[in-house]
Amino acid sequence: DPAAASPAGEVRIDTRGLAVRVQSSDTMTFTRGGVTVLVDAPALSIGADGKPHASFGLTVQHPRAALHSHGRLRAAPTTSLRAWGLGGTVSLADGPPLSLRAEARTDRVQAELHHESGGWLHLAAWPDSRTGTVDASAFPLHGLGRLADVTIGALQIDAAAATVDGRLEVDAADDLSVHADGWTLRDVTLEHPKLSSSTVTLGPLRLDGDATVRSAEHLDGAATLSHGGVTVDVTGSRRPGQAGVRLELPTTPCQRLFSALPDGFADTMRGTRVQGMIDGHLEVTVDFDAAQRRAATLAEDPLAEPPAPGVFDVEFPFREQCSVTADPSTVDLEGLRGAYRHHFVDALGTPRSTLLAAGAPHYVPLSRVPLIAGAFVTLEDTRYFRHDGLDPEQIGNALWHNLAKGSADRGASTITQQAARNLFLGLDRSAARKLQEAFLATRLEAVVGKRRLLEVYLNIIELAPGVHGVEDAAQFYFGLSADALTPLQATHLAMLAPAPRTYSKRFVSGDVDAAWTQNLHAQVRRLARHRVISREQMIAALRGSLDLVDRRASP
Repeated sequence: DPAAASPAGEVRIDTRGLAVRVQSSDTMTFTRGGVTVLVDAPALSIGADGKPHASFGLTVQHPRAALHSHGRLRAAPTTSLRAWGLGGTVSLADGPPLSLRAEARTDRVQAELHHESGGWLHLAAWPDSRTGTVDASAFPLHGLGRLADVTIGALQIDAAAATVDGRLEVDAADDLSVHADGWTLRDVTLEHPKLSSSTVTLGPLRLDGDATVRSAEHLDGAATLSHGGVTVDVTGSRRPGQAGVRLELPTTPCQRLFSALPDGFADTMRGTRVQGMIDGHLEVTVDFDAAQRRAATLAEDPLAEPPAPGVFDVEFPFREQCSVTADPSTVDLEGLRGAYRHHFVDALGTPRSTLLAAGAPHYVPLSRVPLIAGAFVTLEDTRYFRHDGLDPEQIGNALWHNLAKGSADRGASTITQQAARNLFLGLDRSAARKLQEAFLATRLEAVVGKRRLLEVYLNIIELAPGVHGVEDAAQFYFGLSADALTPLQATHLAMLAPAPRTYSKRFVSGDVDAAWTQNLHAQVRRLARHRVISREQMIAALRGSLDLVDRRASP
């Protein structure tokens, strides 16, 4: 009788006093859904007292991971032959040994893994209702072995020192629903060139929320993410043909935002002291059909301005709500208001420095190059004199352009951001650099002022490998001083700004191809529309020539 138990609750099988042992000397193999279970030399024993127990070696194999037992596991019925307890030592995916306690019944399966550090992981599943839970307490993720080594594209997640706490509830009865309650990761490190040039270390990162997946194109989620005392509410949805996400920052002390930044993500901002309270939001929704129509329109007419295929709405009033009382010690913003010694490493790997002050070699005051200044502002940052360092409208335009193209080939950096990058940051394209660049841009605008910033920018911008500043660039490309350039030549320099190292190779011979000439003329007309040059200057420029220097014989 499988349900039979003694009055004391012990399961016994009447063997008339005989001890029975049934054992396979081989390995039993079970395969289902790509998972292979190997049961090594399983044995069922019934003692003379009628108490049954089983022992076996166990290996679970999966294409991406493996569960290996150490030694043999021992199982015994708990309340009936339909309910068995299991104990022993296992390792997950070649991880460290873990103590296992488990129980399998017809209506429930549960297991608890204990690490030698004291951390534990408890899993429970109810097959009939297709629900389950995962509970953790200070469980070291390296206890999961290779399962904890996660790589998403080029993103490497190192969980060697990480632990997890909290609870997950899963319901797959109809749709797949997941509820996270205090699910907290500690001491996880991330590496990805587009995230940061340094290793990023997360402190306690807590997740509370719910997600429901009905299909690959129908899902909803709402969660609260917390890190370093800062919480962000996140909602998102996916429907056929569209998707959207919204981030809400509740009213938060400004200083707490800086303190909550992960190590390795914004090191240049360390030491900043801020007062005030701030709130904000970011919302992005995309209609994929509209994005395709926009891409088709732009393919036919690159100068067209089709409607945005969605919503881009950002509000983060840092300058209005936060007051900086101390800048980072590594950033001398006040010094930029006067003579400033700029140290940098050029594209050839050579350490260099230049004095940014009137009268210094290779330095040109803004008053001497109004034509060049107008060309750079028109082509690089039309609203330069109207924004506060960041241009949300341009960010939105770049977002839709890149979405239509399917690649990130258009940026949205203002001249102020470019100056911040050249002065204080490297040239990597990571999210960490963009965050620091945005912060420093707002500080430059507040401390230095527009005209001085534009002057500094024109004197430090790279326009060919090892060529920095418009004076050196004018000599390099034309053999002229910057204040002697024609409107056509000034426009040419401004067009080099997005990719000077690439574009400079295009003109080594001094020749200009038809495609560049066509774009050059279009930009000259643009300068005329913005009244940087007169109609007469435009006509002369369209009839003129660049007269580039032939550098093929140059060392």
